[in-house]
Amino acid sequence: MTVPRLALALVLVIFLADTALSTPTYTFPNKWQATTQGWVSDGFVDHQKASVLGFLYTDYQFGGGVQRVDEVWNATSIYNTTLGNLGITADTHLFYLNGTKSDYFFNTPQNGQTCWKSPSGMVAQNQFSSANTYKGNATVNGVATYHFRSSFPPPLSKLGLDLFVSVASGIPVQMVVPAFGSFFGGSVVNFITFQEVSSLPEYLFVPPAVCLNALSSDRLLL
Repeated sequence: MTVPRLALALVLVIFLADTALSTPTYTFPNKWQATTQGWVSDGFVDHQKASVLGFLYTDYQFGGGVQRVDEVWNATSIYNTTLGNLGITADTHLFYLNGTKSDYFFNTPQNGQTCWKSPSGMVAQNQFSSANTYKGNATVNGVATYHFRSSFPPPLSKLGLDLFVSVASGIPVQMVVPAFGSFFGGSVVNFITFQEVSSLPEYLFVPPAVCLNALSSDRLLL
């Protein structure tokens, strides 16, 4: 759940070969959905490696760009942590690209549904389209990949992103967000499925009524 976790969804891309320069480049499809599995370590999980399953939906054409990230946590990996003691085993992020709406994080802990305004946002559709993000090739999970390095947009530009995309299929294999500071201990995301789609239901991108009174947060959110 921390903003970097939104990394579970934010850098999913399709492969576009730059034939003129012979340098691989990438850009987000207009509409896509994906499933991911990985781990995150931060202060909310007491710096343990918390395992999480993600369901991701992104539409860059709806309302100027919107993304939903649903997360389900492995209960044994968060047991007796700050997150686990809150009774949270699943949560949702909503991110808007055009900046005209608040980004939200909401969940349903033991004491009822809550919603917070998130300090983060979406990665732009062309975040990985420039050739200068390409850093070389690497083998990840037994797959030959292209390695791209970038960072989150402000205010999180100090957080790096390492994206690995299959050379053969042109779909994401893994993303790594390195540790930063004393709070965030890093994350690894493995892509299970990735699919470009022609449409996504609009109800996915409507925040619940509880978000009408959402409070702002000045820290990274789970």
